[in-house]
Parts: sequence; C-alpha cells; structure tokens
Amino acid sequence: MVGQAKADRRRAGSSEAKRPSRGMLKKKASHNSLGKVKSKRGSAAKFTTRSRALRSLQISLKDFRRLCILKGIYPRDPPKKFQGSDKTYYYTKDILYLQHEPLLAKFREMSALIKKVVRRAGRGEKADAVRLYDNRPVYRLDHLIRERYPTFVDALRDLDDALCLVHLFACVPSGKLIPPERVANCARLCREFQALVSHTHALRKVFASIKGFYFEAEVHGVSLLWLMPHSLKQDIPEDVDLKVLLTFLEFYEVLLQFVNYKLFSMRRLAYPPLRPDEQVDPMAQPGLQRMLRAPTTGTPIGGSSVVHAANLRRSNSPYEAPNREAMARFRRGLKAVEKETLAAAEAAEGKQAEAAAAEEVAMEAAEAAAAGTDGDVADGPVRLFDGLVVMLGRETPMAQLELVLSSFGATVVWEGYGGSLSPSSPEITHEIIDRPALRGQPVSGRVYAQPQWVLDCANAAQLLPTHAYAPGCKPPPHLSPFADGAEGYIPPERLAHPAFGPAVILPTAGAAGAAGAAGAAGAA
Repeated sequence: MVGQAKADRRRAGSSEAKRPSRGMLKKKASHNSLGKVKSKRGSAAKFTTRSRALRSLQISLKDFRRLCILKGIYPRDPPKKFQGSDKTYYYTKDILYLQHEPLLAKFREMSALIKKVVRRAGRGEKADAVRLYDNRPVYRLDHLIRERYPTFVDALRDLDDALCLVHLFACVPSGKLIPPERVANCARLCREFQALVSHTHALRKVFASIKGFYFEAEVHGVSLLWLMPHSLKQDIPEDVDLKVLLTFLEFYEVLLQFVNYKLFSMRRLAYPPLRPDEQVDPMAQPGLQRMLRAPTTGTPIGGSSVVHAANLRRSNSPYEAPNREAMARFRRGLKAVEKETLAAAEAAEGKQAEAAAAEEVAMEAAEAAAAGTDGDVADGPVRLFDGLVVMLGRETPMAQLELVLSSFGATVVWEGYGGSLSPSSPEITHEIIDRPALRGQPVSGRVYAQPQWVLDCANAAQLLPTHAYAPGCKPPPHLSPFADGAEGYIPPERLAHPAFGPAVILPTAGAAGAAGAAGAAGAA
C-alpha cells in the first residue's frame, strides 16, 4: 500500500522532488539562471592550466612538453592565478592553436604503437615487436620552420641558441639516448656553417675561455654569438634532463640545415657540400674550404641527395610479378617523367638563381647602408692574414684556429694526415705551436708563435709583433673583446697595449735549478 501511494503521488505531480546529485549541482553551478554557460572573464578567460590542456589535447605530459618546445609555446605568469600558485599556466589561445597541429596526430599514433610493441614484447613475440617499431610513424619539422620564421632574418636572429647546442652535441660521446649518427650529423652541420663563415669572412671577434671558444660573426647584418667547446672528452652530468635538450636539438638541427641551405644557395654554392673524402685538388685548403664547390650543370642549387625516411614507400603487392609489356610501358612513362622533371628543374633553377641574386644584392646594399660605406665590408681587418700560409701543430686547437685564420684570409695547413704541404716547405710563413720549445732546428724564414697570437691579432684588427708570443714565453693577458669598459672597469693591459711589452721568458728545469743554486751561493 505504501509503494502504491508513492507511485500515485509521482503520477499526480506532487511537490516532493528528488534531491539533485552532487554532479548535477556542479554542472548547474557553471550555468546562469537561463541555463547557459557562464562566460569567463579576466585571467580565467586568457589562461588555462596544464592539466586542463592535457585533458583537452588528450596526450601525455611527455608529448605535451615536446610539442610545446617544437612549437615555441612556453608557460606564462598570469597576474591572477585563479587555480592556485602551484599550477602551471598557458595562454588559452596557444592551446587552441595546438589542437590543429599535424604533429599531434603523429604523437598519438606513436603512443598507440608503443603500447602494441610493449604488449607483443610481453608475450614473447620479439620479432613482431621489432617489426612494428621499425615501421613507426615518421614526421617532419619543415612546416614548423616556415611557421615560426616567416623571413630569413627572423631565423638568423634566433640562431644563437641553435649554434651553441649543435656545437655542444657535436663533441659529446654517443650513448643510449644519443646515437653516433646524431653526433655525426651535428658535426656536419657545424662544419658547413663554419665553412660559410670563413668563405664570407664574417667572423668579427673570438675569445678563449675555460668553457670553450666564443665566436661572433656578422651574417647579413645579424650578429651571431656562439660557444664552441674545447676538443676534449665531454661528460654529461646526471642532473641534466637530456630528453628536454634532445627535443630542442631536434628542432635546432632542422633550423640550422635550413639556414645552411639558404646561405649556400645565396652564394651560388652547391649543397650539401663536399665531404672530406671527396677532395680532389691536393693543393686546396685541407679543412673548411674543401667543402665549398660550385653546382654542376643540370643540378639545382641546394639539391640534396639525402633520402628521407618519410619518402620511402614499399610495394603493396609483392606477390605479382609484372610482365614485359607492363615493364615496357613503365619505362616509357618513366622516361617521359624524367624529361618533364628535368625541364621543370631547369626552369626552377633559373627562377631561383634570379631570386637569390636579387636577394643577395638587397642584403649587400642593406649591410653597406648599415655600415655607412659604399664598398664591400670585406676590406680592412677581414683580410688581416691575407697572403700568409700558416701551419698548425698537432697539439693546438686546430678546428678553432682554422676557422679564425681562414676567416681572415690565411691559408691553413697542418702536419700529418690531410696535410697538403711538407712541414719543411718554404711556402709556410708562420707555424703555430703550443709547446715550451721547438722540436728540432727552426726553419729559416719562418715565424713561430703561440695560438693566442692568432686570437689577439683578430681582436686587435692588426698583425701584432710575435716576440711576446714566441714559444717558451709567457704571453700577454688574453683580454675579452666583448668587454668594452661600459661596466666602469678597464684593465690596465688594455690601456697599454700588451703586445709591445717585453717578453717574459719561462725558465726551464735546468735553468731554474741553476738560478736557485746561484741565489743560494749569493746568499752565502
């Protein structure tokens, strides 16, 4: 009877209503009195938390960090932290912008593939797991370069960090996270950029420190500063998040390759350049200058022979062998396609050459206007070592000294493998050694100096006397060219030019012992 009475009251529309659940109360709290969603204002409308962004994008935290680094999206500090001060905030428009990124689908595919690989590996199906992982999705970052850098000057302005990181990974030891192929690729990109700097004589300043060598070059009116580590064994600290650095490196490798391609194309040089084992002329410079060559006839400027993994395709029907008629039709069609491709490449080469020439003229005019001169900026200190043939000793930092010497017009040779001249050749005018004494007898007519002489000459924009930098002498203080005294302190060595001061001879072991005995005898 009680149940029947409740049913009758429910049918009659009694005022006794069911109490809403907590979920319903929360849902209604976000609506106004008309049932519409309340509009957000202030910081709540402009910013969103990272956890809400992860729910919106449906990706893991690791993939979200990678995506933000590649897209150039960073956390923000809102004026009012509406979800608490322990949260990480992003612009809402940036998160909405990420929802349309093609890389997002690739990351989801990769996440699903990793789950399949782990599942098959747990079942003991290692062959299937390896096959799935080898056929993992491949993505490209070319569209990100075009999005983040609309013009070439924008890419140059953001090249400092890329150069520092690529030069760093070019000398780190390979390991589990850093394969040797990636280290070799970083070294190749560094050598290509250094070859362009030496070819265009764009180097302006250099400074040797305990961290490495600081270089400053001016490329198309943009000042670039990067650090090249010493050529020694580098240890990776344990407290460094290597995965974050590798994500930055992944983007910077593509950026530097785009910049190198553009610089080579504007100078009418073929890209990729020659490898060291492709050197033909035995009298050419053994290092950077061998990487520069003019494009061959019929080859587009900047045409690369590298085959990307994303362009590889496998046959969908491997079980059907084509007959002779099909192969003949295929060959005829292939010849027609080759003719059309060659004609299109020649037309594109002509248009690209005209555009490159016009852009180069505009760049040179802009540089000349900025410098306040009508001629070429290569006159003056850029040809400081012009006409000199310098041999580098095996104990010297040859990669860094070669960049400085070749950028200022010198011809660089070295002894040992790859040397184009004999150590006793009369063509060598200077020899750079970093030893306390010479090995053997000095060659007549040759000047011997320490590596610091090259750096100080480049910073002073003149050839300094070599007596203060002779082997066995204590060289003058190596002053930084980046400190101009604006902070209020000028070293006394900068006021009185240190290169013209008296040389301080370092005593040898025998001389020190004799001097000590003489002092003891005088005291007695």
